[in-house]
Amino acid sequence: LTLADLVALRVVRRLGHAPPSLPASVSLWEVKSARASHLLLYIAMVLLPVTGYLGASVSGDPMSYFGLPLPAWSERNDALKELIFDAHSVIAWMLLVLVAVHVLGAMKHLVKDKDGVFWRMWPR
Repeated sequence: LTLADLVALRVVRRLGHAPPSLPASVSLWEVKSARASHLLLYIAMVLLPVTGYLGASVSGDPMSYFGLPLPAWSERNDALKELIFDAHSVIAWMLLVLVAVHVLGAMKHLVKDKDGVFWRMWPR
């Protein structure tokens, strides 16, 4: 749930702060793949804690957050729990791959292209 809070803050910040334009040297396929990968990163960052919470909710075990009891959204349902946690695992692996691709792309811009795209990622 803490991760969900941090993701929500990140999404709100991103909605309020558009990133600067990419340099003209960045090709169209890189621009499109960057947009797609960022969208997929945000989708995975939102879905991962949601599926974790929902899976825990249908597990039948009581849940709490820093000692505060949390509502269960369903009674115990082992089949649904397995389905949700399977989705949770797929999303986690997808997020891992997306982060790796993101890091590789960032390193390409830092080491090979030297076009300043890497430094756009750092907060100002």
